[in-house]
Amino acid sequence: MQGPITSSISQPTWQSEDRRRSAQVTDPFRSGGGFGQALRVATGARHAPNKTSDYEIQSGDTLSGIAQRRLQELGLPASGADIGRAVEQLAASNSIRDPNRIFAGDRISLQGLERSPAPQPPRVALPPAPVARVTAAGGGAVMASAQPPLTARPAGNPSASATFPQLQRTLDRAVERGYVDPTERQTVQDKIVEISRRFKFSPDDFATVALMESDGLDPRASNGRCHGILQFCEGPGRGAESVGMLGRASEIRDKSVLAQLGLVEKYFEDTRLGAAGPVSLVDLYLTVLTPAARSEQRPHAALDIAGRQAKALHVSGDRSQPITRQSIFSGLIGHAQQRLEALTKSRPALEARSNEGTVQSVRPGRQG
Repeated sequence: MQGPITSSISQPTWQSEDRRRSAQVTDPFRSGGGFGQALRVATGARHAPNKTSDYEIQSGDTLSGIAQRRLQELGLPASGADIGRAVEQLAASNSIRDPNRIFAGDRISLQGLERSPAPQPPRVALPPAPVARVTAAGGGAVMASAQPPLTARPAGNPSASATFPQLQRTLDRAVERGYVDPTERQTVQDKIVEISRRFKFSPDDFATVALMESDGLDPRASNGRCHGILQFCEGPGRGAESVGMLGRASEIRDKSVLAQLGLVEKYFEDTRLGAAGPVSLVDLYLTVLTPAARSEQRPHAALDIAGRQAKALHVSGDRSQPITRQSIFSGLIGHAQQRLEALTKSRPALEARSNEGTVQSVRPGRQG
């Protein structure tokens, strides 16, 4: 976690299409100024899908942008993983082989988004007693596939009465792995929702970020330089200094999840998270990674992010490629899917290893 410093932004490399003109990409994950306003400025009101099931792709469209607008029209959840799932449905129903390549003038059917409500994730029973802390090795994913459904309210408007499936599944996993005591589970959830309301992001997006940063709320997660549930890094201008722990970053690992959430709240305040309006998943993660990079809003522009990062965060999961807003979004969603899909499968192995004691976990998001 890097503090509120400034940095230069690398210039993007634009590639020309060798066949018909491709629709230019806009960023559906951009925060600040309101999605609707940004969309109207970028594409014009005439480009928005109408109430029918057919839509002609316009210059400036992306499949994810079309999916998000259609979900909003239908009154359906439209947070990060909902959009990812909707993109898959549109691609499948329209025989689109590469969702990142759509072409102005093509017509697509939006009917696939109306056929049935999204399935709810299975609930996982809590274990009767906490197990010892167990390490899960970090990993990565490239483009998101079938995503765990997120049915939370839009970012910036979480309610204490709302349900947040991604957060709840992440907490189930955290309890199962011994990261969170079962008696503190509800308190931890309430604190995350409280912080998300204050700083205008989705609690489900916070869970997605935590799955990347600390295997999902492991308070002892560390790579030797960065520590805790959101990886406060040592050094001037970094996250540890922001919360008053300069020179003592490693001590963060000895604090409980609840205590670390207090540090997270202080860090978000220091980085002015949410000051410009609702915060997207990508901007939430960039606040944790490198706050200065939030100023680059183009989805495929190379971001100036120092240090060795997880492969999943790079374009096509290739460290020789840059990190972009789009690659961050895909990497976070894919990584969260992998971690949560393994939840029920991991239970026998976790119980078998429960006597091995505490093992320091390796953070997948920032390595080296």
